[in-house]
Amino acid sequence: DLYRQAAQLARERMADPRKAVELLRKAAALAPGDVAQLKELTSALVGMNDFDGAIEEVGRALDTGKLDDAGRGQLLRVRAELHSANGEDAPAVRDLEEAFRLIGLEVAGELVEALQGWAARSAKDGDLEGERRAVFRLSEIFELRNEAERSQELLFRWVENHPEDIEALRVLRARFERAERWDEAAQVCARLLATEQGDARVEAALGLATACEKLGRPGDAAPALEQTLE
Repeated sequence: DLYRQAAQLARERMADPRKAVELLRKAAALAPGDVAQLKELTSALVGMNDFDGAIEEVGRALDTGKLDDAGRGQLLRVRAELHSANGEDAPAVRDLEEAFRLIGLEVAGELVEALQGWAARSAKDGDLEGERRAVFRLSEIFELRNEAERSQELLFRWVENHPEDIEALRVLRARFERAERWDEAAQVCARLLATEQGDARVEAALGLATACEKLGRPGDAAPALEQTLE
């Protein structure tokens, strides 16, 4: 507390942010698991436009090995926020993924925001693989949050824009079938029929037949079945 009080004095009365950072570093070193104290230090560094220094300070605290899962998760959230503010979407996602493993759905909202940022930046940069990874992970997080419809719509938009992505179509088909959205399942199976080969094409035809039967229109699948099984 003395270090923090001295740091506040250095900032407010002496207009010496570097001295304040030095004192806050000493305070943080005495209590590496104190999130509020670490945030005060990182805020001072960000105020000096030293994002790298702020990120390093959180990394130093994480490396102490003296944190339980909850404490580590909170520090990862702090570092992810710094990464995001500095335009570093992928590192922010990595930190939040680890935090998600440690403390669960508490961090899901932040992870969704980071993934959305990563997807948008990847799309802007022409990084198709990065955008795809972000979109698929977003869909998984929505499923875990019991937002199945949101997950399905996200993947549906993806395959609309990337019809060549067969794996996305397969995942979407499974999601629609699990949710018993048979009209959408039938549409996806029909699209798979146009791209799949061999046994996978037969499986898509059978999926279409099942969806049409559930919809009360079994005859709609007959042409596809006959053509596939010829």
